[in-house]
Formats: sequence, C-alpha cells, structure tokens
Amino acid sequence: MQATVTKDGETIKAAICGRLDTVTSAELNEQLKSAGIDNCDIDLDFVGVEYI
Repeated sequence: MQATVTKDGETIKAAICGRLDTVTSAELNEQLKSAGIDNCDIDLDFVGVEYI
C-alpha cells in the first residue's frame, strides 16, 4: 500500500494505491494522524486500490 497524504486548509486528501488490508491499514492510519486529522474533512481516493 502506498498513500500520498496532503493537507489543504481544513481538508486532508489521501490517494491510496495497492492493497489496503489489516496489515497496511495501520500504516495508513499513522500517515493520516501525522497529517493532523483533528477537525478536518478527509477526502480518500481509492481509485488505485486493488484490494480492500
């Protein structure tokens, strides 16, 4: 799983590619937390996800 996480004002955008499963979801969670998700809208792009 690869994720590109950016913050634009009050919105966090994450473009996710690859497999998102119980192993990789913790990595995504940490990336979102480090972007500062408190009081933000989150826009998740799953176009590149092969498996959930």
